[in-house]
Amino acid sequence: MSEALCENPTCRSAVAIETLRSTPPADDVRVCPDCLSRFFETLRQLPVLYARCGELLQGERNRRMAPARGGLRQGIVLKDALVEARTEVLALAASWAAMVVDEARPPRRPRRDITTLVDFLLQYGDWLAVHPAIVDAMDEFAEVHALAQQVIDPVPNQIEVGHCDRPGCHQKVYARLATAGPGDSLVRCSAGHSWQPHQWLALQRRVSRPQRHAVRRGEAVA
Repeated sequence: MSEALCENPTCRSAVAIETLRSTPPADDVRVCPDCLSRFFETLRQLPVLYARCGELLQGERNRRMAPARGGLRQGIVLKDALVEARTEVLALAASWAAMVVDEARPPRRPRRDITTLVDFLLQYGDWLAVHPAIVDAMDEFAEVHALAQQVIDPVPNQIEVGHCDRPGCHQKVYARLATAGPGDSLVRCSAGHSWQPHQWLALQRRVSRPQRHAVRRGEAVA
C-alpha cells in the first residue's frame, strides 16, 4: 500500500493510520482494514434491508386505504420507493457478482438471490480487497444501503440537496432541519462528510452544478 495508506477518499484517515500501525495490511490490499470492515458490514446488512422493504411492500399491497385526500398518492409513492430500493440492491449485488464470475472464474455461478449474492461477494472478500475497483464497490454499495435505509426509516425533516463535492465522493447530501433549535440543523452526506453552517451556502452553489455520474456495469448474474 502506498503512502496514502488507503485509496478510499472517504476514509477517516486518523482511524486508518492507527489501524494500519497495529494491523499491517496484506500485500496489494487497496483500502485500510477499517474501511474494508465497514464495507463487509454494509454487504451483510443488505439482505435484511431487502427483506424489510419486501415486508413493507406487502403491507402496502394488503392495506385497505380509506378514501382520503392525498392518501392514495402517498401509498403509491411509498410503494414505488420500496420497489426501487429492492431493485437497486439486487441489481447492484448481481452486477458485482457477475464481475467476480467473469474475472475470478469460480466453479459455480451464484443464484440471483440477494442472500446468495451477498454470501458470494463476502466469500470473495479478499479478492475484492485487492481489485482496482474496490473503492467503486464501496461507494456504490454505500449508496444503495443508504437508499434502502431511507425508504424503510425516513429521517423526519430531511431533504436531499445534491451530491457530495469532496474528492472521489459522490454520495447524496442531505440537510436535516432543526427540530429543537439552530444547533440541531445538520448537513452531511451518506458517507459521513459534514459541513458547518458557515459552509452551507458555498456547498449549495457547488452541489447545484452538474455532477459526474458513474458508469455501472450492465451485466448481471443469470
